Amino acid sequence: VVSGRENVENIELCSKDRELFNSFLVADTADSQFSYHRTSPLHSIAHCTLTERKEVEQKMLATVRAAFKAGKDASKFEELENGLTEISNNLTKFGLSGDSLKPLLDYKENAYTLRNVAIHQYNRPFRLMGNGSKRLLSMAIQMELTKQGGIVLIDEIEQGLEFDRVTNIVRLFKNASNGQVFVSTHSTHVVCEASCKQFCMISPDHKTAYSFNEENISLLRKQPHVFFAKRIICCEGKTELGIVRKLDEQLNLNGNGFSSKGIVAADCGGGTKHYQCAIDLHKKGFDVCVISDNDVLKDDKLKNLHNQAIELGITIIRWDEGCSFEGQLFKDLKWENVNELVALANELNEDKDIYASIGFKDVNKLKDPQNDTSELRERIAKKAKGSKNNPAWFKNIEKAEHVGDLLWNCFWNNKIDNNSSLYKQMDKLRLWIAK
Repeated sequence: VVSGRENVENIELCSKDRELFNSFLVADTADSQFSYHRTSPLHSIAHCTLTERKEVEQKMLATVRAAFKAGKDASKFEELENGLTEISNNLTKFGLSGDSLKPLLDYKENAYTLRNVAIHQYNRPFRLMGNGSKRLLSMAIQMELTKQGGIVLIDEIEQGLEFDRVTNIVRLFKNASNGQVFVSTHSTHVVCEASCKQFCMISPDHKTAYSFNEENISLLRKQPHVFFAKRIICCEGKTELGIVRKLDEQLNLNGNGFSSKGIVAADCGGGTKHYQCAIDLHKKGFDVCVISDNDVLKDDKLKNLHNQAIELGITIIRWDEGCSFEGQLFKDLKWENVNELVALANELNEDKDIYASIGFKDVNKLKDPQNDTSELRERIAKKAKGSKNNPAWFKNIEKAEHVGDLLWNCFWNNKIDNNSSLYKQMDKLRLWIAK
């Protein structure tokens, strides 16, 4: 026990002291929990008296002698069966059959100790079961301990288990009224199931534990994968996310994708949500980048959050004032690439006549360089962005990935003016990823 105070020495706990905590670990090395030795949770659950323990030892001695002499079946240890019914019920709740659990003699090591009285199922030692089954039994035992006010530690709760079982187990543990349960995980299913107050994130340097509140609930439920990353790209919407995903795909061809740098991208929502998410994540130690439109000019809350993010040192990828992503695209791309984007929109939106919607029934007429005016570019951008009665051209991840393919190919092949805002912001994102 570490004091941390002056003139108060640390205290080393002995095994008897540790027993008082009634604390046990669920891990892949938990086979010893299935036998009835003195430091096992089963021993605590069985509530064996000293007299009963001596009776078991005498019975073991007689049983082992008889077994070795005649090869007969091992005796049953009824004295140790107290608690197995509850453990069997817990195991059934976890999705594994709890039938026929019995404490029988398991011939291994020294045959004359309680360590050799272990849980069997269908006369087979449970230690011989698969890892998933053993972890379920171990957790069923731990769940029974929580009723006694015990402390349960579960390392990587999702290991060896299907996601539906993991979700069910977390629900059962999080609603336990007694005891304490500490679970470590790298599973998004566990993160989604836990409530904000139950969720705690350890910093990469293991020096800080971050808690969460109701303001984080949307991100926890919709984008749980971000909490397993080191660096996060907070996108305003699906279009930006699709563009970024395509960049990741292209970088990955050379082994420099996001995963190699601990980066994930997430759709954090429009309005002020993506800024708020970025600020919250930055405060929790993440390296954050924001990709945001700049077409909302009179929102004081948005302006304040934008300024706050800058003050915190968050990298912000933002377009020219008054421009959405579509607006910046059609403003800065070369005319031939604008035509490629319109053709792509027409291909991706089969239910619309994209050319007719921008006033060009003749496809080839649009390609004429004389049509390259700022007014027409703005009109195309407005149609691409969409409105209440006219759905946007690229507002889903899959369509945006097609746009990203065209856009990043233009970027890598120097087809975008280096002095344009589009190029500068794309290069800023590239540099943030590469750092």
